[in-house]
This record gives sequence, structure tokens and C-alpha cells, in this order.
Amino acid sequence: GLNRLPNVLAFFGYGVVLPPLISATIGSLSVCGFGPANWGVIQNVWVTWYVGDAMGALIIAPLLLCWLSAAGMRAPAPRRLMELGILMILLTGLISTIFTSRLSRVVLD
Repeated sequence: GLNRLPNVLAFFGYGVVLPPLISATIGSLSVCGFGPANWGVIQNVWVTWYVGDAMGALIIAPLLLCWLSAAGMRAPAPRRLMELGILMILLTGLISTIFTSRLSRVVLD
């Protein structure tokens, strides 16, 4: 768990900093090299990719770790599965709203 400082630092370094660095670099190079973006916006693509991945790891991973540790690593109760399903539906709705809103169309154009 994340109850000791060395574990928190290891999680931060190996989970929040390093993987998004690699992912953002490979992803932005491939999007600018083979995809719809041109090389003039690679810095913006890289920063956006990195921040998205890092924030995802920083927010979602501790929530999942806490949720799993509270469940005791046994089969989740049906109530907990319903909770997970509702959270996933809400998250999907939020993501759909964000990526189909006017703001995203203005930013992507």
C-alpha cells in the first residue's frame, strides 16, 4: 500500500513520472510523424499527453488501490460491483461530454 514514504515515492517515480514520459514521447512522435498533427505542435501534443497520463495515474491508481485494500483482495460483493458499474457509467458520461463539447472542437480546430 501507500502507507509508507518509500512506497509513495516509488509509486510517484515509477507510476506517475516515468511511464507517462515514455508514453508521451512515443505517442507524440507517432502522432506528429504518422498522424494528423504536424511537427510544429509536437510540444503541445507532448505536454497534453504527459499531463493526461500523469494525472490519470495520480488520481485513478490511488483510488483503485484504496478500493482494493478496503475489499481485502477477495471477490467483491455485488454491491461493490454495482458501485464500480455506476462509477464507470458516470466516468464514461463525463469523458463523452468533455470530448464532444464545443470547447474540445475549438481546441482541436
